[in-house]
Amino acid sequence: MEKLVCVECKGKLVLQNNILCPLCGALPQKIDLFDSMEEMLQFCLKINRKIISLRGYFDTLNLPDHDARSQFLAISSTMIMWLIIQLEIYYKHGKTTKSFIPQRIIKDNPNLSISQITGVMANFDNMNRKSFFVAFMFHVEVFLKSVNRILPKVGKDKGYVELMTFILKELEIANKNEEKHNIMKYSAFVRNSLHNNGIHTEDNEDGKIYGIHFFLTKVKK
Repeated sequence: MEKLVCVECKGKLVLQNNILCPLCGALPQKIDLFDSMEEMLQFCLKINRKIISLRGYFDTLNLPDHDARSQFLAISSTMIMWLIIQLEIYYKHGKTTKSFIPQRIIKDNPNLSISQITGVMANFDNMNRKSFFVAFMFHVEVFLKSVNRILPKVGKDKGYVELMTFILKELEIANKNEEKHNIMKYSAFVRNSLHNNGIHTEDNEDGKIYGIHFFLTKVKK
């Protein structure tokens, strides 16, 4: 197993990719997009403020209740606030083995080892992130289908990536920001791999998001 460096305590510990540091609760530096949980929380809060601002703008347009844009922003804000609450709960009450939630688990299960308690909390954080990610990607796909239905030229719905590429091309924003395009495309690949036991079954892909290079290699089931 590869040795990864903990972000917080800088200790070299043998960790699996989704297991937190048993000393301080941080994720291994190799797989975290943020330097700290606080940075991730601030990022989510920033996104939510942008969504609320956009919702205020759309309210001035007196759009119908079924407008796809308004619905997308409303659901997005609700989902991101849910994620923020979950991250806050973990950050304040479950980050280390001395936090409230692990201590309560230890009280109810005194025979569990520290590594087992750490595994429980790692799974708690991991499941929150995956649940949000899969649900949000489903929400994005529904939004794209709604947009597709009102385009002058309706695209064939043969899957998320193809539909997304078609819509961006039709709206003439396909090549304006490669990184944002990668975020939308790679998010679908990750979502699909979660449904396939972590296996990427589509063509090989590589690209950058926030300066991090991602390689996705096709693997047969």
